[in-house]
Amino acid sequence: MSTDLSGDTFHLVVSDKDDSKLGSGGSSRIASRTIFFYAERTAEGVIFLQALNGNHCPSGKKRNLTLEELIESYRPEPLFYYNKVKPVIDGVESNLEKGEKNLEADRPDVAEKCFRRALEVDEANVRGLFGLGMAYLSAGKTEDASEILDRIMNLEMAFSTEHTHLFNRFGIRMRKSGMLREALGYYGKAITLNGADENLHFNISRIHLELNDLEAALDSVTKALLLNEDFPEGKKMLEHLVRLKPEMACRITEDPSPEVSARTEGLDLDGLPWESA
Repeated sequence: MSTDLSGDTFHLVVSDKDDSKLGSGGSSRIASRTIFFYAERTAEGVIFLQALNGNHCPSGKKRNLTLEELIESYRPEPLFYYNKVKPVIDGVESNLEKGEKNLEADRPDVAEKCFRRALEVDEANVRGLFGLGMAYLSAGKTEDASEILDRIMNLEMAFSTEHTHLFNRFGIRMRKSGMLREALGYYGKAITLNGADENLHFNISRIHLELNDLEAALDSVTKALLLNEDFPEGKKMLEHLVRLKPEMACRITEDPSPEVSARTEGLDLDGLPWESA
């Protein structure tokens, strides 16, 4: 690989020669087919490979590797990147940015069209799926939003820390749209992937509160406080629940906090009941 990879970041296409056996028996022969991948090094120094879909767009899971592995096993394809892949990436990014700006400007119908265009090129684009789901929710199209939720629930990449901000915005928007049961399932999957996140437990507690399931709300906020005993909103939630049902005070534990792993940013803090009291 002769391309200069000494910079802090890079974006390129690489190929891997894969010898494939065609035919069977005495008629079999070895044929070489070129497999292309998108390769990137992030500002944090992480290098990953990603497959290209039929539209020449990076899509699907990312596989991390070292610079040494990249140099040893792959060769750069600069013309393929600049002629085929980069224009597609730029087009998807442009539609995503336009969709997000229109969503912020309260133009969900326009945002929906932008996100749809991005997803036509990359159907597994996490930003596009979250954006389209939020556009549907903003427009009151809860049935369409439910379909997007199903796609997100089957896409493990959507629950990675890379998409934390989008994940939380979508969950909060679901609660505000009255999709409480759906939001519980959504947060429940996130808990299986990162159970040591007090903010997720708080958001689940809030949904249980709106469902008037005070016992479940107490269980969830207690888990949040066990993860972070200095969690101010968690303490306020706990105090609010005890005011609503004083007999639950005896269930509050004083267990020490375990070590906390990477946390999800973002809390569902709009219209907290104790702030409007």
